[in-house]
Amino acid sequence: MIKMTKNTNTEYAKLLNYTLSSIGDGVITTNDQGEIVFMNTQAERLTGWLLKDAEGLNVQNVLCITHSTEGNYLEKYIQSVLISNTARGLLKNTIMLDKRGKSYCLSASISPTRQENGQIIGTVIVFRDISKFIETENALLNERNNLETIFEYMPVGMVVVNDQVQIQKVNDTLLKMFHLKKKELIGTVLGEGLQCVNSFEKGCGNGEICNACSLRNSIYQVLQQKGQLGLSTIMEFSSIVNDQITMIWLKVKCVSLMNERMSEKLIIIENVTKQIDHEQQMNHAKLVSIKMLDSLPMMVWRFDVNQKCDYVNQTFLDFLGTEIEEATRHIWNHVHPDDYNQCIEAYEKAYLNKKKYEMEMRILRGDGCYRYVIGVGTPYYDLNENFSGFIGTILDVTERKQAEAIALESQEKYYSLFMNMNSGFAYLKIIGNEDYKIIDSRFEEVNDAFSHMFLKED
Repeated sequence: MIKMTKNTNTEYAKLLNYTLSSIGDGVITTNDQGEIVFMNTQAERLTGWLLKDAEGLNVQNVLCITHSTEGNYLEKYIQSVLISNTARGLLKNTIMLDKRGKSYCLSASISPTRQENGQIIGTVIVFRDISKFIETENALLNERNNLETIFEYMPVGMVVVNDQVQIQKVNDTLLKMFHLKKKELIGTVLGEGLQCVNSFEKGCGNGEICNACSLRNSIYQVLQQKGQLGLSTIMEFSSIVNDQITMIWLKVKCVSLMNERMSEKLIIIENVTKQIDHEQQMNHAKLVSIKMLDSLPMMVWRFDVNQKCDYVNQTFLDFLGTEIEEATRHIWNHVHPDDYNQCIEAYEKAYLNKKKYEMEMRILRGDGCYRYVIGVGTPYYDLNENFSGFIGTILDVTERKQAEAIALESQEKYYSLFMNMNSGFAYLKIIGNEDYKIIDSRFEEVNDAFSHMFLKED
């Protein structure tokens, strides 16, 4: 043991003073009457008092603290420490007011000071400004509360499970979605808590079809890959609601949550039953529409906004004698070479002007014969009135063309016979008045023999 002399005591006191002045905490020592004996530099800075002014004053007049329920309780705590000979900390949320009236959030401890013989001669108060810490703590608390509020009132169901897929937390949206109460869910395995019909006999994960459960697979995918995000899954989910089996469609996504204590998974569940029903209705309506188009006796086609054929009906396919992919990919190859350029020109002009067009052309039928057709195309628009391409029909008019040719040939033949007959023939048109009385007539056609017989030559 070092023998203490007057000089060593002086040096020791200086060292102690330097040390106390250099530390970041405020230090105040008092005698057993609560009167200030010493203050370090940090204590002077925090309180606004200099040691020379504060020395001998009661500490509660310098270290002015207040609490929402206890007021200025410093003297009471100092007496408690002196009596119990035990250190004591200040209450949480204690505020200190310095000499200038500025307030700080304060953290402090009060300890008894003793002589070598153990006699208590006063206290030492070590304190610090924790205002920034409290601000950070409050900010984190507010953020946590905000996150809790977001979690609770998000328009999608949220449930937190541990690695054993036991429910740790649920939000209000999920409770309403499955008509459940929170106390019924916490601690239960996910499928059992959500009243999955496949969990009633053997429990969640032990049923015959549990291995195919998209909900569990989504969770295990995140567990196995140790990733942060899982893929969204749309699944059909059957549960018991009010003693009845209810089927709904769910969109499920699993997110990995990590904290110091354990690994947890956040499962986001959205009821998409209405959306799926709407999509199914739309698909059904689409199939019905396609069936109707396929049943039409005329050929129907559609080109998209990029001038690519994306649909021909069954009547058209039967005419071409090919499959849908081949027909849509090589639709122009079926046009007669002599009609091709004219057809392309009319088609592109119509696209450019977004105007209806109609033209006659020849198309190669599946049996190798070219058929005369009339093609009509008109622009179509989506529900937002955006131009989406052209839709049209093709009508086979070969028989009509043949009939017209026969009729023309017959007309020409009989006209020649009419004109070359030896007997005179004339076709007159009778002209009547409003009372249907004949008032005149007019020659419409006469043959050469009639002209020679009755009409003068010019």
